[in-house]
Amino acid sequence: MAPDDPQRSRRGGDPTGSTNPFDFDDTPVQTGSGPGTTYEASTPSRPDGFDPFGLDSRQPAARRPRTGQPVSWAAVIMVLVGALAIGFGVGGALTSIRLAASSPFGAVLWWGTLALVGVLLILVALVCSIVGVVQAEPRRVAVVALIAAVLLGWVAAYIGFRIGAHHLTAEAVRVVGTKGPQAVPAIERYLQQRGIDAGAYSGLLHRVFG
Repeated sequence: MAPDDPQRSRRGGDPTGSTNPFDFDDTPVQTGSGPGTTYEASTPSRPDGFDPFGLDSRQPAARRPRTGQPVSWAAVIMVLVGALAIGFGVGGALTSIRLAASSPFGAVLWWGTLALVGVLLILVALVCSIVGVVQAEPRRVAVVALIAAVLLGWVAAYIGFRIGAHHLTAEAVRVVGTKGPQAVPAIERYLQQRGIDAGAYSGLLHRVFG
């Protein structure tokens, strides 16, 4: 009587089939007879792809999930907002100084508070970007946020300071008629004559004109 399974009859295994999970169905198959007989390993014939031990390397590797992206994008947004706050705060604090006004430094504290809020946002963004670099996949956005958190705040502060210093220099030339380091004592004398003490802002004036 002919065997039930011709494919299985060519192998040396049990023709009745095996349910043993250690039977990997890789018994060599005879491809000829006589002196030139060769053997080749049979390939698994499981149509359902059952692989209890994960030994089948032909299965496609699963893609890693994209994690940590919300934290990275939040860091980018906070860096941008914080840099704008720093730039506008520093520039606004200097441009708000009106030497001829009754309260020359009245708005400096408000603008300085805005710059301080920007610094806090930059610090929070720095922490979030570090978390993103550790957890995010991929890390491109987190790395960009980290670099921006380190550099962008300083760039915004420098630009704001230069704009504000230019405006304050023009204000000193208009009111006291001088600029440069000699403008600081001239401004202090001018304010003292009007009964205004500039001692608390003397360091700021030296920074701008010195």
